[in-house]
Amino acid sequence: SKVVHAAPDTSSFINTKSISKGGGISTFRNAVVVSEKAKNSKSAVSCESLMLDDISRSDTVPAMDIRCADADIGHEARIGRISDDAVFYLMNRGISEEDAKAMIVSGFADNVSKELPLEYSVESLSGDEKFGVNKFAPYHSNGDVAGIVTVKLFYHRSVSQR
Repeated sequence: SKVVHAAPDTSSFINTKSISKGGGISTFRNAVVVSEKAKNSKSAVSCESLMLDDISRSDTVPAMDIRCADADIGHEARIGRISDDAVFYLMNRGISEEDAKAMIVSGFADNVSKELPLEYSVESLSGDEKFGVNKFAPYHSNGDVAGIVTVKLFYHRSVSQR
């Protein structure tokens, strides 16, 4: 993704989330450009990745080109796994392990997936396939989703005047 701030008092927010399983690799590259004229501009970039196994991977490659001293620009990246404690907590409340993991994955993607169109891409070994949001969720740990799978949920709020 790329955002260019070319006018004063503009703002942008990029939020990306990825979920990888079965050796899936997620790479997020972004660029934020702030021109000399873009005083008082603000930009926030957030990249979160959830690894569902030990063989998947996530990389974040940010690029910031800031040519104005009066700009507030930030980037954050977080990579995590499903917490055994969270699964244990849900299982102690009568939820199966598979359903507990599905709930955690769904909760991770919830705020971004609400902003997406009805369909988004899932990349796998067999090529690009289209799945509706509800088709991938819930996550199945028993192998129902085959091959290398990386799901990227991407939401970008356009640059706008404040």
